[in-house]
Amino acid sequence: MSPRNIAGRPPGDRGPRRCLCYRFSVKSHPRILVVDPDEEERDLVLATAKSLSAECDWRRDGDSALRAIADRDYDAILLDVLMNDHSGYELCRALKADPDSSDIPILFATTRNRAEDVLEGFQALAFDFLVKPYRPRELRARLANAIRLRALLEEMKLRVRFYERVLRVGRGLAAARDADETGAAITRELGALVEGFGARGASIESAGAVFSAGDRAGPLAADIPFEHSGVEVTLRLWRDTPADPEERVRLADITAVVARAMARQRMGTKAASPAPG
Repeated sequence: MSPRNIAGRPPGDRGPRRCLCYRFSVKSHPRILVVDPDEEERDLVLATAKSLSAECDWRRDGDSALRAIADRDYDAILLDVLMNDHSGYELCRALKADPDSSDIPILFATTRNRAEDVLEGFQALAFDFLVKPYRPRELRARLANAIRLRALLEEMKLRVRFYERVLRVGRGLAAARDADETGAAITRELGALVEGFGARGASIESAGAVFSAGDRAGPLAADIPFEHSGVEVTLRLWRDTPADPEERVRLADITAVVARAMARQRMGTKAASPAPG
C-alpha cells in the first residue's frame, strides 16, 4: 500500500517550510510518538519520556498516527507491530517512503521475541527493536539513542542547507554589476541574518561603507572581523544573548563572502564613498 493510500496525502505534503539555515540548535524538548492499541505500558513510557525531557503523544491506531505525523515533527516513534488497522511493518514502510518522515528513527515493540519478527522489522527500515514487557533501563537507553540519532541527522541537514545558502549568497553577490547592486544584496542578506539569528539588528562596516538591517542597539552578540584583498570588514550582531562558538563560525562564513564581494567592487576602502546605513 502506498503512503498516499495510507495517509490520504502524497509523500512530502506538509505544506511550505521556510528555513533560513543559520542556527544549528538541538531541541530542548524532543517529541516522541507512541503508536500502540494496548496502553498497559503507558505509565512506564510516559515516565521514561519525562526523564528524557521529551514530550510524548499516544495514538492507538495507524491512521491517527499518520495524521499526527503530518501535523507535528517527531524525533522518535515507538511502534507496536500489531495494530487493528495496519501492521506496524506496513506503517513503517509508508513512513520511510515519505521524505518528511523518512529520517525519524522507528523502534518496533512486540510481545514476541522471534527472529523472523526482528528481521522483518529491520527489512522495513526500523531503527531498533523492543520486547514487551519493557525493561525500564533498556527502554530509556534505546529511546535516548533514537533521539540522539535524529538530532545528529537534523544537524547534518542544516549544515548542508547553510552551505548551500552561503553558495547562493556568494553567487548573487558575484553577479552584482556595480557597487549599488552589491550594497542592496548585502542589506537583504543582513535582513535575513537578523531574522535567522533572532537578533535586533546587524551591520557590515568597513572604511567608507556601512550597511545595516534592524536596530543597532542593545547588547552586542558578536563582532566578527575579516580582511580580504586589503578590504577590512566587520560584521556586528545585536542580540540579548551572545553568539555561541557555532554561531560565530556561521557569521564568519557570511562575513568572508561579503568581504570578497566588496573587494571585487572596490568597496569599503577609504577612497570609496559612504553607503547609506
